[in-house]
Amino acid sequence: MTNLDLRYNLKSILREREMTQLDLAKQLNLKPNNLNTRLARGRNCQLSLLEDICKTLDVDLNQLVFGTQADGLSKRIIETSAVEEIDAMYKEKYIATLEDNQRLHRELAGIKEKLYALEKVAPQFRKSGNGE
Repeated sequence: MTNLDLRYNLKSILREREMTQLDLAKQLNLKPNNLNTRLARGRNCQLSLLEDICKTLDVDLNQLVFGTQADGLSKRIIETSAVEEIDAMYKEKYIATLEDNQRLHRELAGIKEKLYALEKVAPQFRKSGNGE
């Protein structure tokens, strides 16, 4: 699997175009710190952001992600592996989200049970609290 160094590749492309990351952030309508933070995520960087950067800089996604301009068969192989890698990443995130959702659902059910139990006991406390 290829090691993605987005910020390094982006800096090279920006240098070629005599631009700064600040210039790019302005063109993308992002705050510079926001762009830097999103790029720092590396493999977890959103595909939509990468596509916007590619459109803005008029570069191929392979050049931004892998630092190369591939052509022909090698380009299709890189694109396929990148898509598979991204798919795997989103599948992992989706599964983790589902697991979190199930855990939170169980916790909520437990809290509801406790709340119903307290509601049954609460009238007794009100009576004893009023001096009756």
